[in-house]
Amino acid sequence: PSPSSSSPLLGIPRSLAEFESVCPNIRLEPSIPDDQGSDSEGLYASKVFSEAGLMETLEHAIKFLKMSERYETCIDVYNLLLEIYQSHRDYQKLAVCFRDLKSVCDALVASDQAYSRIYCNYYRVGFYGSKWAELDRQEFIYKESNYVRLSEFSQRLIAQYQHLGEIKMLSNSVDPLKEGGELSMQIVSVEPYFYGDDGYPRKTEWDRNFNIRNFIYETPFTTTGKAHGDMSEQCKRKTILKCELAFPYAKKRIRIEAKEEIVLSPIETANEVLETRAKALRRELDLNPPNIKTLQINLQGAVLAQVNAGPIEIARLFLGENSVKYDSKHVEVLAVNILEFVNVCDFALKLNKQLIGPELLDFQNACEDGYVKLKAEIERFLTATPSLSILQ
Repeated sequence: PSPSSSSPLLGIPRSLAEFESVCPNIRLEPSIPDDQGSDSEGLYASKVFSEAGLMETLEHAIKFLKMSERYETCIDVYNLLLEIYQSHRDYQKLAVCFRDLKSVCDALVASDQAYSRIYCNYYRVGFYGSKWAELDRQEFIYKESNYVRLSEFSQRLIAQYQHLGEIKMLSNSVDPLKEGGELSMQIVSVEPYFYGDDGYPRKTEWDRNFNIRNFIYETPFTTTGKAHGDMSEQCKRKTILKCELAFPYAKKRIRIEAKEEIVLSPIETANEVLETRAKALRRELDLNPPNIKTLQINLQGAVLAQVNAGPIEIARLFLGENSVKYDSKHVEVLAVNILEFVNVCDFALKLNKQLIGPELLDFQNACEDGYVKLKAEIERFLTATPSLSILQ
């Protein structure tokens, strides 16, 4: 709206903050000049920059958001429109909005129940070498469709920049500044990462894929120099990346502005393994309605005899008489995590029993037998661990 308008525009958002639910990056976008005299080309005199133009733009946005199944953002855009229509006492348009909002919410619920929405993949791309010119030593996060895998994405980038020469692809385990040469690229798959204020309650899959600015990838290594080895020597380097802006965004790539590395010792790595497995099962327990397929996949990986060596092996290496080799605080945390894992397995088994039919009783019985053996082994190692406060 024009700053010189003599009458207030009812219901029109008055600050950028009111658009943040729709566009988290809006505070960082170029603003419209307050001084109309600086608009020599008359760009901001366009009908787009008017009350009617705003409403039309929001209505078009809703149309495209529905087509792309971005129902949550669609609801947020409707909230902006509803405020304007209510201020105008335009009850006919309000009725239309509320009818369409119901259909949007119905579609959202149906898609969540069917797990039909598949979200994007993200890749960190680093450019190294003098032939990249201004891109040298720059790193970006790229957003790609969920069906684009790492190998396909890498080949596409190589083809895009082949006019510069033969590009050397670097593995994630090497230092690109030492081994990069004149024209090299390093690509790794990354996942959204949430912590601090950025980790506000993200209860749904949508929450975990909207307004994401931080990413993480992990590099395994061992105390002997190999990438993988025995759990007692398996370490992990976690690299946390922070972007200039948040996804989703108008651009498919955003520059990385900060990086942090955290190195985990073998017992800390084991703790993360337990936490990840327990979290996966806990997520299944929280689903409403439950997803029996993913529940059984996670349950099978947790308690069946042929695959439950992970938690038992962790208990054998870091609890019992071996616990004296490690920091007592880490041992205590591991004991808490392994007990939590066992408890979550118990709840998951009970939930699965409620959901299955007679045809899956053999699977249920096998899981219950595996759970009994798992629990017995874990309790044996916990009992043999000296000075555990959780057992006192």
